[in-house]
Amino acid sequence: MSLSEVRGDWSIRRRLVWQLTLAMGFTLTLVFLVLDYAIDREMYARLDHFLDVRASALASQLQVRTPEQAAKLLPEYDLSGHTDFFTMYDTHKRPILRSVNSRGQALRLPEGPLGRLRHYDLFLPDGHPGRAIVLRVPRAEAATSDWLVVATERGDWDLAERRIHLA
Repeated sequence: MSLSEVRGDWSIRRRLVWQLTLAMGFTLTLVFLVLDYAIDREMYARLDHFLDVRASALASQLQVRTPEQAAKLLPEYDLSGHTDFFTMYDTHKRPILRSVNSRGQALRLPEGPLGRLRHYDLFLPDGHPGRAIVLRVPRAEAATSDWLVVATERGDWDLAERRIHLA
């Protein structure tokens, strides 16, 4: 037995393999974290854009029609088990109109001051996790404005995100 084997010294080859393994592990971990962040950000940006478009369309209908008339023209919010919901609040943050499929429950407003446009996560009236947007809808006949909350289920988006991470 040589003196280096007795003392447990590592050979240059063994040290090089160990250092390369650590460097590659660190690099792969860093790449995974960067990709995870980028994928999450892009997925939520697309979901938020989808909500922006839906809320803007609904808000424009509510500006030219009464809430009751607009609700009759929006059959997609009347389907049982549908994944999209809305609630209209007055200036005092009291619910004045709810989508039919929300079973009489109002979507909650976010905590804190309401800005012109704001996205947030919440639980929907059917108990599923969702993503919502709240925006101001000016009233045509008055100098005040109402608040509109439009939400959709996040389940399919979260599943797609997990599949991308798995891949």
